[in-house]
Amino acid sequence: MTSREEEQFLKRVRDNLDNAPLDDITAERLAGARRRALNVLDTSGSLKPQNWSWFTWAPAGAFAMVLFVIAVTVSSQKTPDFPYYESELQAAAANEIDLLEELEFVAWMLLEESDAG
Repeated sequence: MTSREEEQFLKRVRDNLDNAPLDDITAERLAGARRRALNVLDTSGSLKPQNWSWFTWAPAGAFAMVLFVIAVTVSSQKTPDFPYYESELQAAAANEIDLLEELEFVAWMLLEESDAG
């Protein structure tokens, strides 16, 4: 294009833009943009659901199952209600301490009664 042809082209474009109402231009642009967007979506198919095979989710499922098994195993292990001693000597000593504490309490009660009476 020569410079004269370019000037004529630019003059026609300016005249068309100046003479056209703004609402028509905006509506045309929006309609064109919508058509282009719909064409792109139709050709790419990105809105269609993808076929996920079970191989895709298998690692996540396995990880969730391992966490579930660990949680169940840990929660099912209860501490015993009775005290745990490593040897019989420790158990006997603990029983004797309990007995001594009870005997001391009874002796203290008897002293309190004799002091009060």
